[in-house]
Amino acid sequence: MDKEEILQKSTFMLKKILYALNQMNINDINYLVSDNLYNKLNSIIEESNNKQEICHYENIKITPSLNREYEDEEYNYLEILFNCNCLRYITSSISNEVIAGDNTNKINFVIKGIVKKDKKAIPQPSYKCEGCGTSYDVFDNSICPNCGNTYDLKKYDYIMDDLNI
Repeated sequence: MDKEEILQKSTFMLKKILYALNQMNINDINYLVSDNLYNKLNSIIEESNNKQEICHYENIKITPSLNREYEDEEYNYLEILFNCNCLRYITSSISNEVIAGDNTNKINFVIKGIVKKDKKAIPQPSYKCEGCGTSYDVFDNSICPNCGNTYDLKKYDYIMDDLNI
């Protein structure tokens, strides 16, 4: 997989993560993120629930750029800077009133993300269900539309390991 393809997939992962935060539900993205990031995102949602707030990311345009590559004994890592342009604001979960940010003007900001791939990962020329062999877009959905088997992306490809949201 070339770097451009990794950047595209990472951008797609980030959009899915931001959408999940908008919905206050990260259950459907657990296959795209590391356990540590999943816990971090869950803490963000719990904090928002405690404050009775919802953080919105809308009309998102993301331009990724590779910042650096590094590795350890288990993983290959890519640090990516995601230049974002979108509406970003916070509403009250009770009144739906905007309490921070601006829901009419787009802003620019950078999110630093880290993706990682297990060095023992098995390269996959295409994504096929391990249960029935059906090909499908695992970045869109981890559950096979044919048999319901769950695809474990962590065994085959890069996943999002950290974000500075």
